[in-house]
Amino acid sequence: LLEQANQSKDPEKAALLRLSAADAAYRQGNAGQSAQILQLVPVEQLKPGPQVFASTLAAELAMVRNQPKAALTALSHPSLQHL
Repeated sequence: LLEQANQSKDPEKAALLRLSAADAAYRQGNAGQSAQILQLVPVEQLKPGPQVFASTLAAELAMVRNQPKAALTALSHPSLQHL
């Protein structure tokens, strides 16, 4: 997924591929790698649905790292205000 993202000429597609890679790493139990990949995702450039997903993933990663304040910050992203 990361290789595809790096080769993509479409910035939105690249961001979505990186978001998918971050999710895959998290589901495989590699929270550290997931967090590193998620930092490469320009969340503000995503559409609202993927923004919510990215914010939720960021909150889950913060909880894994025992950082509840960071989790709350991730959940206060404007994309989540409409839920």
